[in-house]
Amino acid sequence: MTKKIVASLALVVLVVSGWLPSEPPRRASAQDPSTSNEHVPSAVMMEPLFGAPFQLGELVIDDDGLIATEQGDLHWTDFRSMHWTRNPVDPALDTFDVRLVGGGRVMAERIVMLDEAIQLEWNGQRIAFPIEWFVGVINRDIAKGDQLQAATLDEDRVIVTLEDGQQEVDGLLEAMSVDGIEFSFEGNVRELPWNRVVSLSLATAGAEEAANGMRVTLMNGFTWFGTPVRMSASVLSLNVGGTELAIDATSIRSIEVVSDRMLQLADREPLQHEAIGLLLPPREFRRDASVLGSPLRVLVKPESGSPRYEEFRRGLGVPSGTTLVFDASGYDRFASLVGLDESSDGQADCEVVVELDGREVFRQRLAGSDPAIAVEVELSGAEQLTLRVEFGEGLELGDHVDFCDARLVRE
Repeated sequence: MTKKIVASLALVVLVVSGWLPSEPPRRASAQDPSTSNEHVPSAVMMEPLFGAPFQLGELVIDDDGLIATEQGDLHWTDFRSMHWTRNPVDPALDTFDVRLVGGGRVMAERIVMLDEAIQLEWNGQRIAFPIEWFVGVINRDIAKGDQLQAATLDEDRVIVTLEDGQQEVDGLLEAMSVDGIEFSFEGNVRELPWNRVVSLSLATAGAEEAANGMRVTLMNGFTWFGTPVRMSASVLSLNVGGTELAIDATSIRSIEVVSDRMLQLADREPLQHEAIGLLLPPREFRRDASVLGSPLRVLVKPESGSPRYEEFRRGLGVPSGTTLVFDASGYDRFASLVGLDESSDGQADCEVVVELDGREVFRQRLAGSDPAIAVEVELSGAEQLTLRVEFGEGLELGDHVDFCDARLVRE
């Protein structure tokens, strides 16, 4: 459906009786009994935009968005992520894998369209939000994967099953009910039952852009994106498309902050990209993955204890012989944890170089089992940031460098 921006949309959502009863009406509860445990540890690892991570006894956000720390009161946008050490539970496996703005992902039993809103139902709960927050849905009962195929700029896209395979159809979503969808294409409106709909994605022209907010991942695999209203030791109140969602704080596994103060380089196209090879053909850099496509894993040396490999969700996997130039205008600092990926298997020998407007400001050799190093560079008004990995003594064998959480930051 070509999405129209609705100036004012009042959404009433149902609250499950007995869950978070102290919460006022007109809020939806994201609590799941299988994830709630009052004895779950509340200590959280806080990762600021720059500087070393630190632990907080419990995360509390006041009505002004401030968090009390030993460094003083900090706003939630002063951080890039928060992580709890909690055991995951079995993921929710409902029929519909729903994708939302900002990386939101929810498993739902039912999904329907009400005028300009989308309503989801799961585990006896119900929530509705503007259609601009809806990206698409995968029918897990018949889909063979979990990759949602993007629609075009101005047309919706549905993938349907046929007797001899599947077919992509571009058109306009007219309606969506518990039984299926109505889809208009080539001048006709067809009714398609859910048992024939593999996936549905909406046109991107009217989609809501993910602005400042939190990407909250629960232990059951749900991910909600929204703006925090407040957070206590027991409840996070999150504004999701105009609906205040009450999330059981003990069910949260991690929070990733999305802010205009920080830009992950994995989300930005380089202005220039050069790749050369010596013994091997040139290899491409990867976003949010190592050179070989595996998760980013580098050796981290803590203040106490033995070095250990840690995994990072965001960053760049860069082989030797690669130069990447990014637009850095409008930002104050570049920061990243830079190390050799676990897949290097001790064979790597290369040099990492950082330049600002063509001027070298950082150089470090990485070889063998060297631990990762924290790199922070003041941009001082520079417009271009260059990341380069040069060949070392071992040619390009095993030169798999990970720029973990490579980011540009505004003060």
